[in-house]
Formats: sequence, C-alpha cells, structure tokens
Amino acid sequence: MSIIHNELISSTQNPFEIQFVNLQELKVSWIDGMTTPLQTIGKLTKGYSGIYDSHQVSMGVGSKAVKDLNSTQLRTPFEMIYNVFLIEDVTRSFTHQMVRTRHASYVQESMRFIGHKKVYKVLVGSNILTNQTALDLYLESCTNDIITYEKLMDLGIAGEEARDKLPHGILTSLFIGIPLNSLQHMYAQRMCCQAQPGQWQTVMKKIRNELTRVYGKSVGDLLSAPYERGEPCGYRATFDRPCTWQKND
Repeated sequence: MSIIHNELISSTQNPFEIQFVNLQELKVSWIDGMTTPLQTIGKLTKGYSGIYDSHQVSMGVGSKAVKDLNSTQLRTPFEMIYNVFLIEDVTRSFTHQMVRTRHASYVQESMRFIGHKKVYKVLVGSNILTNQTALDLYLESCTNDIITYEKLMDLGIAGEEARDKLPHGILTSLFIGIPLNSLQHMYAQRMCCQAQPGQWQTVMKKIRNELTRVYGKSVGDLLSAPYERGEPCGYRATFDRPCTWQKND
C-alpha cells in the first residue's frame, strides 16, 4: 500500500485531504517517440561511411551501429532519437534537480495555478519512515504548511505567494521530452551511489522499463550505468564519497 497516513481537513473554506505516500506512488509512462529507433540509429550511422540513402536497415545493422557509436566520440545519431515521457507523483525537490538537464524540454504542473486541491500528496522518505518521532514531526509540519497555504488562498493571497508555504515533498507531475544521448547521460549519472538515493533510481529504472516495453530489450539496454558495465563511475576526486556499489578501480 502506497498511502502511509491520511489527514482529512475541514477547518478551511474548501475541505481537502492530505495523503502521505511512499515511492510506490511514482509512475512513468512513455508518451511518444520514433517508431524504429534502433534502425534509425543504424541508418544515420551509415552516413559516417559515406552512405546516404533512404533504404530501411535491419535491427542487426542498428545493433552493430550502437556498438560502433559506443567506441567513438561521433555519437550524433543518439542525439536524433527523441522520446517523451510523463512522470507522475514526484516531489518538487526532484523536479528542481531534473530540470537542470539542459538538453531536454519540460511541461510541469504550475504550483502558481493549482488553486485549491481536493487531494494533496506528500512523499515520506525511507529514513523518516523508520523513525517514529521524525515521522510524527514530519506529518504535523507538512499538514500545518498545507493548511496555511489553503487559508492564505481563502484570504485572496495570490497563488505565486501562497505556494511558498507548500512543502518541497508535495507531489507533482511533468512531461519531459529528451534526446537519447541526454537520457543516457542522465541515467549513467543518476544510477550511481553518488546520486541522491530514492526517486532518481526509481524514475531511471521505470524509464528504461518503458523503453523496453515499447521497443524491446535492445533499445532499453541503450541505457546503462558504469556500475552495470563493470566500469569506473568517474567519481574518484578527493571530495567524492567512496563508491559503495563496486570495488575501487
């Protein structure tokens, strides 16, 4: 069950519910993309050998092209493969991090215009869940913040000011359109023990699962992390934390 705790609030002009949930609530859905990404990669890669035509190529040619592109700095074909996903029920904190990926486009729920909601969802982190004192404090604080937001809205305060009282753990949704090469970089960077644990790893796994569901395992496998390939993750500076997912290189 994803709902950990429920609060029914009737002390404001518009009664509402707060659902405190865990990561099981998070959803990722593939929305749109190229019909034959692997074959398209194969066709584009043939251009590096001087072959420019519109003839269809096989999955085998596409798979060979992927191996070649992974062995060179010439990786433009990956940039030309585009997918759109819907990511639902992630925190505002998460989306603040995701939109730092520059080579992607986003359509995100605006907290300025949500107005009065009938149901608010708030994520409860795994560390808070294991500490009853922390859980009680978190539930009370988030509940009070949302009640304050609702009361500010009742007073006619503009949404762009009232929203500042909403907790960062409140859940929201966004569409992301992203080229394959940017998605590969994002996956490799976030599927690592150096990355913030929790939502990132869940989202990345679900995106790869969606690519596998839509296109098959050969396309899903285009997303991989260094630790999955048995390679160094690249975080070996003196200020990086020690790697806990693989042996030091």
